[in-house]
Amino acid sequence: MEEKEKSKEQLIDELIKLHQKITELEKSEIRHQQIEKASTDNEERYRILVELAADGILIETVEGRILECNTAGAKIYGYAKKEMIGLSIADLVPKEFSKKLPKVIADKETSNGIFVPRISKKKDGTIFPTEIATKIVRIGGKPRLIAYIRDITKPKEAEKKLRKARKMFASLFNSSPIAALHHDKEGRILNINPYFTKLFGYTLKEIKGRNIDEGMIYPENKIAEGEKLTKNGLTFKGISEYESIRKKKDGTLFSVLISSAPVIIDEKAQGTIALYKDITEHKQDEQLHQVLYNISKATNSAISLDQLYPLIHQELGSVIDTTNFYIALADEKEDKIFFPYNIDDTKPIHLPRTIKNNSLIAEVIRTGNSIFVNQEMIKGKKFMMEFKEWFGTLRKVWLGVPLKVEDRVIGAIVVQSYTNPELYSEKDIGLLEFVSSQVAAAIERKRTEEALRESQQEFSSLFMNNPEALVYVDEESTILNINPRFTKLFGYILEEIKGRNLDDGMIHPSDKLEEGKRLTKRASKGYFNYETVRKRKDGTLFPVSISGSNIKIDGQMKGLVATYIDITERKRLEKKLEKLANFDVLTGCYARGYGLSLFEQQIKSAQRHKTSILLLYLDLDRLKYINDTFGHKEGDKALKEAAKFFKSTLREIDIICRMGGDEFLLIFPDSSLNDVPLIKERITNKLKEFNKNLNKPYKISFSIGLSCYNPSNPLSIEELIKIADENMYKDKKKKKRDD
Repeated sequence: MEEKEKSKEQLIDELIKLHQKITELEKSEIRHQQIEKASTDNEERYRILVELAADGILIETVEGRILECNTAGAKIYGYAKKEMIGLSIADLVPKEFSKKLPKVIADKETSNGIFVPRISKKKDGTIFPTEIATKIVRIGGKPRLIAYIRDITKPKEAEKKLRKARKMFASLFNSSPIAALHHDKEGRILNINPYFTKLFGYTLKEIKGRNIDEGMIYPENKIAEGEKLTKNGLTFKGISEYESIRKKKDGTLFSVLISSAPVIIDEKAQGTIALYKDITEHKQDEQLHQVLYNISKATNSAISLDQLYPLIHQELGSVIDTTNFYIALADEKEDKIFFPYNIDDTKPIHLPRTIKNNSLIAEVIRTGNSIFVNQEMIKGKKFMMEFKEWFGTLRKVWLGVPLKVEDRVIGAIVVQSYTNPELYSEKDIGLLEFVSSQVAAAIERKRTEEALRESQQEFSSLFMNNPEALVYVDEESTILNINPRFTKLFGYILEEIKGRNLDDGMIHPSDKLEEGKRLTKRASKGYFNYETVRKRKDGTLFPVSISGSNIKIDGQMKGLVATYIDITERKRLEKKLEKLANFDVLTGCYARGYGLSLFEQQIKSAQRHKTSILLLYLDLDRLKYINDTFGHKEGDKALKEAAKFFKSTLREIDIICRMGGDEFLLIFPDSSLNDVPLIKERITNKLKEFNKNLNKPYKISFSIGLSCYNPSNPLSIEELIKIADENMYKDKKKKKRDD
């Protein structure tokens, strides 16, 4: 019994243990299922990540056979995903590269996960650049090669474009006709172009890496300015045409125009390109114009002629060496050359001489031509030999230019040197000639003023006493002053228009307002001359000649002066001269030349329109009898009456031309031989009526010859006139026989 009980307990115990094992097995199965599910989920996530990757991803055997591929990888090579499976690495590279691939890929043949460049091949055979990272990993206990691929075609193209852009920049930089310098944001010089070397004297080797602001191209007083410009050059605005002074390698200072712009990379200034333009000649031109202005200003002031000479000397000394300088003036009436101003280290006094004197100064005044000569030239040039003795041995170089007022030579200015034969050159001739006209005008004006003062005529200023109407305006065209002639010409006094804008229409017809503004703008750029129409205060329009020029002080425009000349009389004379040239003075008919010119135009029109022209050549009968019997005045009257008859008889389109003497040419456009009877009948009937009312002791009659221009058989004007002339003489002879 006890054994049975024991056996029962053991059975229960075994059943409990068995149940526990079953429970543990069930739990283990659940955990296994959970692990399997997690593994499946992780694998799905991995596949999604691989599929979404932008890079191509390939899983290959170590022998190079593709086992798996994402969409990006297939797209890179131009295959479908299914097509990629089973391909080898050799299928994805050019043939010559595939020969170098190992049969089995070991770790040392991989890039160890680092991207390296490789040339790849698409399905269609296209060769293209890629970057590939490879690494061997173990998957399912087996070695597998994972390859990441990037198509770098576009980056390569961008890189190519960048290289091209850099080459273009380098080409533009190096070939620029303006000195160019490139420095980084700290001011360290990176590059200069050849013109920079030419302008400043430095080579790239000498200054590369040096700081732009250390003073090598700055004068001492411009270093702070240079540092400021370097900072401004790094701003987005940069620098535009900043005028300053810079220093060459040899220490020479010169004027420059500086412009710069920042080099922007990733929206940040990484450096500056600076341009330097040598404006030495421009500044010299400005200085020259300043000299002319100062001389002109002095001329218009109250100083005397004796005070003007040293001022001219001083002003010219700013553009050319005038250590030895003199002014010679000619008096043609006295046949004398005298020297009102002379600064000469060696010869402080120049005695007057005749204009015919055998000297270079007399030669300049006689011929009106400039002369430049030195010791070598005086010996070598044949025409100079006659002046050899006068030139002597002390002078080393001599330059003289005439002083001209219009085409009249009033004297000359001379510079010379007793020490330096190379002090002047032929280019200085142009410089002195340029200023000589202003000097001549200044001297002549002062001489005129002094002559006027001697005759007790006062001038408050050249402006106020100018014989032409003058107006002075500021740079905004606001009227500052007018002279009396302006008041006389336009009718306005200064109080009425001072402060008004010159172009507001007070002196402009309504259709000339824009023209006025345009001319004012032209004057701001330099001298101009223009003919147009202007309006007086009372509204009267009249023709004017306008000239204008700007006034500059210290290189800046301060205003404009405009001159107005009333050309009404000139225009009237021009019209009269035109009439005299085109019309016969006695009869008022067209003159021979102008009439034949009109005839030629009619022939061209007839050719185009295929029409004919009738030509009548007429001779006033018995003109000699009228002259001999009643006098030439009556003969002239007869010719006038003949012309009067033609004008009253012919059409407006017909041309009446006096050929000379008693002969006339009548041209009938769009008429033919068929019209002759009608024309002759009209002339005959009108002539009878005309003679009835003539009230003269003679009758007007004509001998007539005709010809006709036919476009189908064209003849020249000379041939047509010849035919008509011959026919006219036949008619004249017939009349004589009939008489």
